[in-house]
Amino acid sequence: MHPPRPVVSQALLVVMAIVFGLQQLWPEQMLAWFGLWPDVGPIRVGFVDGVPIFAQFETWQYLTHGFLHGGAAHLLMNGLALYMFGSLLELAWGGTRYLVFFLACVVGGGLMQAWWIGVPTGNEVSVTLGASGGAFGILAAFALLFPRHKVLLLIPPVPMPAWLLVTLFAMASTVMGITGLMPGIAHFAHLGGLLAGLLLYVLVARNWWQPGQVPAARRMPTRPED
Repeated sequence: MHPPRPVVSQALLVVMAIVFGLQQLWPEQMLAWFGLWPDVGPIRVGFVDGVPIFAQFETWQYLTHGFLHGGAAHLLMNGLALYMFGSLLELAWGGTRYLVFFLACVVGGGLMQAWWIGVPTGNEVSVTLGASGGAFGILAAFALLFPRHKVLLLIPPVPMPAWLLVTLFAMASTVMGITGLMPGIAHFAHLGGLLAGLLLYVLVARNWWQPGQVPAARRMPTRPED
C-alpha cells in the first residue's frame, strides 16, 4: 500500500506555477482581472496593442490575488512555505480540510490588507497579490499543532521552534506595516492570513488531527501531548 501523498499541496504549487506563466504572457490582463485592487473605480494598468487596460475592485479578487505573484522569488518563497509546512498539515488533516483552510487564510489576508489600505488616493493606489496570506495562516496552524518542531530559516540560517518563528514573523510584519519599512510588501496581508489561521485553528481545525492516517515514514513531528 502506497503512503498518502500531499496531492492538494502539490496541485496548489502547479496551479501557481501555471498562473505565473500566464502572467508572463498577459501581464496587464492577469493583474487587472485577478489582483486585489482598492475600490476606487477604474484604474489604468497599462496598454495592450494601443488599447488601455483598466482594473477595478471585484469581490473574487479576495481569493484570486493569492494565485498571482510579483516575481519568481515571490513565488519561490510562498511555494517553499506550502511545500514545507502545508504538506504536513494536509497529511494530518486531509486534503479537503487543508484546501479550505488555505483558501480562507488567503481571503483573510486580502481582507486585512484592504482594511489597512482603506481608500487610497493619487499615486498611493497599488495592487495586492501573492499567496503570503495563505502561507502565513498555514505557518500559524503548524506552530500551534507542532510548537516545538525546529524550523531552519534561510536568512539567517538559525534553527528555532515553530512558535518562536511565527511570533517573530508577526512582530516584524506589524512593525514594518505600521512604520512603512520595506514598502511594496503587503505586510498586513501577512498578518491577516496569520490571524485567520489562528482563529480557524482555535475554532475548528484543532479537532482535525488524525494521527492514524499519517504513516511513520512521513516523519511527522509529534504534538506535545503525544
